[in-house]
Amino acid sequence: MATGPTQSGKTLSCFVIPLLYHLFEVQETVICGLPDMDMAGDKWREDLLPAIERSVYRDLLPRRGGGSRGGR
Repeated sequence: MATGPTQSGKTLSCFVIPLLYHLFEVQETVICGLPDMDMAGDKWREDLLPAIERSVYRDLLPRRGGGSRGGR
């Protein structure tokens, strides 16, 4: 659990970094439960994809196939 003021890095520290660590370093399947697919799409576009694209893991993003060009 973490609390903090707006724009203090809670999402990065408590959601993005642990998720990317387990997904790419530990190579575990990661499940992220969210209330609906609209929120899941927002989390992907706004939090996860930018972090992956700016990390050493950017080469691991799919270049073809489902989801490779912004699909669901």
